Amino acid sequence: MVNALVRVGREFQPILPARGSIAATLQAELPKTFLTAAFQHLPAGDLASLDKDIRADVFVCADNNDAAKKTIALVEVIAGLRGFHAGPSPRQTPLKH
Repeated sequence: MVNALVRVGREFQPILPARGSIAATLQAELPKTFLTAAFQHLPAGDLASLDKDIRADVFVCADNNDAAKKTIALVEVIAGLRGFHAGPSPRQTPLKH
């Protein structure tokens, strides 16, 4: 999970990477790496409140099924979270095997 943000005054504003997402940018820079993207749709405040239970579905984007399964297994270690393979990341070039 990563966000491209810049601090402007007292707020954070998003930066749109040239490839459309940090995941797509990393995949382009590391073409032989299995990369997954997850947690983008969950509010940061909910994730930051460690003393509160969270119940949520986490969508895992990956173009490699094994990478998706491993990420889903990590997601589901956290009580209350369920992971789902949501397919390849948008604008992500598929990995060559």
